[in-house]
Amino acid sequence: LLIIGMPGAGKSGALYDLTNTLLAQGADVILFAVEQLEAASTGALRNELGLTHELITLLTGWPGTTPGYVIIDALDAARTDSAVKTLHSIMEQVIASNTRWHVIASVRKYDLRHNTRLKQLFHGNPPSTNTDNEFPTTRHVNIPTLTDAELNEIGQQSPSLAALTLAAPAPLQELLHLPFNLRLLAELLTTGIDPATLHPLTTQIELLDRYWLARIIRNDGDGDARALVLGRTTNAMVQRRALRVPRMAAMANDAASSTFLNDLLSTHVLAEWTTPAGTPQRDFLTFPHHLLFDYAVARLAIPPEHRDLISRLIAEPDLVIAIRPSIELHYQRLWHADLPSFWDLTFQALTATIPEVGKLIGP
Repeated sequence: LLIIGMPGAGKSGALYDLTNTLLAQGADVILFAVEQLEAASTGALRNELGLTHELITLLTGWPGTTPGYVIIDALDAARTDSAVKTLHSIMEQVIASNTRWHVIASVRKYDLRHNTRLKQLFHGNPPSTNTDNEFPTTRHVNIPTLTDAELNEIGQQSPSLAALTLAAPAPLQELLHLPFNLRLLAELLTTGIDPATLHPLTTQIELLDRYWLARIIRNDGDGDARALVLGRTTNAMVQRRALRVPRMAAMANDAASSTFLNDLLSTHVLAEWTTPAGTPQRDFLTFPHHLLFDYAVARLAIPPEHRDLISRLIAEPDLVIAIRPSIELHYQRLWHADLPSFWDLTFQALTATIPEVGKLIGP
């Protein structure tokens, strides 16, 4: 079964609740958070997990007769072709074994739309009415955006946020039906921003821009320093094709960076790594949400000059897979802020020797 939805709709939250429910019922559950794994191969994954046998061998020998579940959160967080192949191989092996084990995985709609392999692995009739009509032959459950009734429940927890949502124009209210956007808005309110200044926002990229202004730039004169530390972290993640990097990547042997790194951690722009066992690991850094990583890459790792971006995509063809959501955000900003520049980049990409999937982002 696939759990699908828009980025930030709450797929991870749904899988978290599902896992807790299954565990409370005494079910056997293995949960993978893809952003915590490099998974370069099935053997590498075995070593990451500290296993002495392949995962499928472990499942085959696991005693029990009731259904067991292999839950994989955020397939789209796999940023290398090898990791994608490893995860697909694991799912294929579990499904083909036709044992008591079932695979449940979450993925963004965009990634499912363009992934024939996933559609083949999860071919079948959707098991519930909570579906997306775009995928009638894929076994899936769609996590929808918040309903008006759910959005109205905010008033019970945050009167200030409720007041903003009630006064917001229709375009902004539409944005707030996505939990991730709602969270960004709540964080903006904690900075003391005037709610009326948020009313002109009509797109997610504008909301992210405003979040960047409040969390990174600010008015204290240290915006460049925060951007520098965040840029080191982000570029190291892109270079490693991973959502986790050593803390020293942000420091770069510069003791003065410690203050700004702690600032980014305190405001939840970055987060310290947490092991699968739930133990914080100070030595590694990550982002608290994939969308924040995608946006930071769009701001700090994508060259502003089109020819430089194209040159890098030619030199590193796998980069289109690794940072595709960030390139899409880059295109979105150009579409709303500089339409001639958008078309210039689009046509440069179409005529360049880059992977075809990279040429399709603009169109």
